[in-house]
Amino acid sequence: MTADKILYRSWLGVLGIFILAGLYTAMKLFTEGHVLFNANDVLIWSLPLGGYVFLALTSSGLTLLASLPLVFGYKEFEPAAKRLVFLAVATLIGAFINIGLELGSIFHMIYILLSPNLSSPIWWMGAIYSLELVVLAVKLWKMHLGDWHSRFSRALGIVSFLCALIAPLMIGSVFGLTESRVTYFGPVMSIYCLLMALLSGTAVFLIYSMIFGTVAGNHTLFQHASIHDRVSLAFLLLLGVVTLFTLLKIAIESSTVIPEFL
Repeated sequence: MTADKILYRSWLGVLGIFILAGLYTAMKLFTEGHVLFNANDVLIWSLPLGGYVFLALTSSGLTLLASLPLVFGYKEFEPAAKRLVFLAVATLIGAFINIGLELGSIFHMIYILLSPNLSSPIWWMGAIYSLELVVLAVKLWKMHLGDWHSRFSRALGIVSFLCALIAPLMIGSVFGLTESRVTYFGPVMSIYCLLMALLSGTAVFLIYSMIFGTVAGNHTLFQHASIHDRVSLAFLLLLGVVTLFTLLKIAIESSTVIPEFL
């Protein structure tokens, strides 16, 4: 057995352990309840909700990266397009699993979609991400069949791009409109979430590509050095922008007065 096969099987074993741990945690959550997260009137957002936000924003960032070759025609990114769409689907499924654990039942998610409140950012967030998941899944299937640039496939790419652009803004508005939580309240949260989506998407793609190249012994992606270099440069630029934006947000919050009604 070669070293690459040993490393690959070891990696599958590690993933299997994490999956079993996740299934055990889900079982404990459904049997013992939300009390496991020690949520209270101060700590109201528990671990699954944080995981949902991270994975949902990451999925949007990956989709926006995938739109470069699939929507805007940047051919140099085309070798990574299918991988980007796959990662976007995988992270979005993980996000829905997290929010399902937070709500306590998957039927609560369905009920939210079937009882729309068009003035609620939470409803729009759920609806847009649900549409994005369906469109991305169909897009991935069409790409698997070799249909990358037909009229229908291109339409799927455009719709997924629009969903990925709007959805982080909706997540930001969910937090930014909550006046009782002054840490997140404000008009900058939507743009901040969009920037975090792009940053998380580029980071996850780079990490995945490096792990895949090491574990599977497949370095074909890195034969396209321009992809790795461009995504790495984009990551560094986004990291700088997010850092400056975070400092600006802290400065604004520290110089404002909290209204008395909060």
